[in-house]
Amino acid sequence: AGRPGRGAGTGEKGGRPCRRRDSRTRIVLFGTPKIGKSTFAANIPNAIFLDVEGGTGHLNVTRVERELLSTWADVCAALDGLLVQEHGFQAVVIDTADFLEKVLQIQAATEHDAKTFAKIGYGKGYVHALDLWRQYIEGLNALRDDKRMTIVQIAHTDIKRFESTPLAYEYRLLARDDVELEVQPLHERVQAGPEFTELR
Repeated sequence: AGRPGRGAGTGEKGGRPCRRRDSRTRIVLFGTPKIGKSTFAANIPNAIFLDVEGGTGHLNVTRVERELLSTWADVCAALDGLLVQEHGFQAVVIDTADFLEKVLQIQAATEHDAKTFAKIGYGKGYVHALDLWRQYIEGLNALRDDKRMTIVQIAHTDIKRFESTPLAYEYRLLARDDVELEVQPLHERVQAGPEFTELR
């Protein structure tokens, strides 16, 4: 069910019909490893997990197994399937977004005929990766808008210190091992406020 938005109702404002705001939301849930991010998300009713990391085997959830999400085409097919097929899922959980980035980087390298993501060429790999991220987020937005599904993306967090100024500031980055997640494509498509949530 939707919730009233600004000016919602049966009347009109300024000669245009009022619209209702969809209550479905987009969430990035992040925290340190083994803190319980997947367990927390497992409490979401009627959710399906895209288990890219392969870490939900101990949970009683509906999932697409890691073996079926090993390529970028697999991930896109899973999202497309949720969009075009009839189902009763009300939420999709991406577990995890930073492992998904590894799949994305392999795809980018393949499309550039490079052995690894780092071999693509200075700057080109990240530009291409950003395009793939945006295509992926567009797919999530279609699920939210057309299927009215809640979107949950799980990611790991790390703390890195940058001391380029006299004052040392700490920035929390979504990261795991040697892979640093491109935060902006995720953050720019989640609603402002508590939906960008860290578990501690």
